[in-house]
Amino acid sequence: MKQYAVPFAALCFSGLALLGCSDNDNNQPSSAGSDSNSTDGIAGVWQSDQQVLVLEANGDLYLPADTNLQGLRWEQQEDNFTFHYLDNREKKVTEATASGQQQDDLLTLTPTTSSPSNLKEANSENTEESGSDINEETDNASSSPLFSGDYQRANLAVAHISGTATRPQNSELPDNAVLTVALLDNQIDTSDPTAQLISKRLIRLDEDKTDVPFRLYYLPEDLKTDHEYQIISQIVADGGLFYQSDAVTLKGNKQGFADIILPLNEVMTDSETLRGAITRGKPGQHRDIFTLCNSDQQLLIRGPQSGDLLSAYDNAIRYPQQPRVAIVSGLVRKVPGQQADSTETALIVESFELETGMDNCQLPTAELINTRWQLTHLGEDRIILGNSAHVPTLTFNAEGNVKGHGSCNSLSGNYLLDDHQLALSDLATTRKACSTSVIEDLFFKAIKASDHFRIDGEWLTLFDEKDEPLASFQTVYL
Repeated sequence: MKQYAVPFAALCFSGLALLGCSDNDNNQPSSAGSDSNSTDGIAGVWQSDQQVLVLEANGDLYLPADTNLQGLRWEQQEDNFTFHYLDNREKKVTEATASGQQQDDLLTLTPTTSSPSNLKEANSENTEESGSDINEETDNASSSPLFSGDYQRANLAVAHISGTATRPQNSELPDNAVLTVALLDNQIDTSDPTAQLISKRLIRLDEDKTDVPFRLYYLPEDLKTDHEYQIISQIVADGGLFYQSDAVTLKGNKQGFADIILPLNEVMTDSETLRGAITRGKPGQHRDIFTLCNSDQQLLIRGPQSGDLLSAYDNAIRYPQQPRVAIVSGLVRKVPGQQADSTETALIVESFELETGMDNCQLPTAELINTRWQLTHLGEDRIILGNSAHVPTLTFNAEGNVKGHGSCNSLSGNYLLDDHQLALSDLATTRKACSTSVIEDLFFKAIKASDHFRIDGEWLTLFDEKDEPLASFQTVYL
């Protein structure tokens, strides 16, 4: 399928995209500096304006001043540096290179690759879809590279908390297991999205090690004296939460914190077999949904077999978002939500079987009238529009009028409804010129050719007289 795309800003961090990254392959923290500003070697803490680099002697990289970035590791070959880090906004591990010159307590970095923040994102968010992307807009905004400029040695500019996360002896780890350790501001309920995250690390785990040492760097000014904080650890894999520690309360003080032990306890172990229908979300946003039959309960689709399940669904449908029932065995678990430190419920797929029909599987169904329908597909081609563009919509009222928007121009007209037959007529539009005119023209052409429709749960599809799909929409309730 083709994808029509308009660039849009990356969204919040999701732990699900990180499962292959490593904080420290040998799981052994190594001190970056000392209590005084040492001038021995390149390892240590370097500061340039608001950017702080912690270069540990064992190759670990920390970026404590930027909550959108997590340093992973750094490498040096003569005067060339490579920095590996996680960009939470792009939800992927990124690499940047720079040449560097050190003179006593001054380190000058000159980028040799473009900052990933300057790269256009539109075509990167969904590498699994076939076909081409059509980009209607170009984002010319740029920002300074991340590893650039003059850095002064400043080992006293950061502080850290050290500790060990432990899981039970003889416990088993799932594939791609990752340990997370987070320092939160006075946070009791870890599902509360309003929590203020001070620092967070993700560490790839070794099956043979039940004790995992960690270090969390933070800026001293981020912690207030006599203010309470909490630290918590989890083990996640493919989006599922498998182990979690109790939250340990800490009180900020000028002397720092003693080493902390975080015992991890197993969370949920039994598989379930569930029957429900699959619907697809936007590419790259991991919002594919499994709706339980005869229920309004919806679960995100996650886990090691989720890709196979979704591929089987894509190959089985005749038109976009046609519901297909599947029997899925897996674990129902809490996974990171769209907002920081929130959670949602997901089905971690272990095995599945697609059914051919919808027998005995009723889904919550939207009404054609008085529902705002938001465009998702033209024909079989997915439409990707970001926050900067107006997504095409249609709304039908009870008096036989239709109103909508084509992403640039508004439209109005009439419609005739006879059972599932639907014909739009007397359509009129405004005449503004916009960069999204290609999508808008295709949209107007599609709805004018409408002959009949289907509503599948919360999805509307318009068909022509040959029963070919013209346009698909998702509900936005008024």
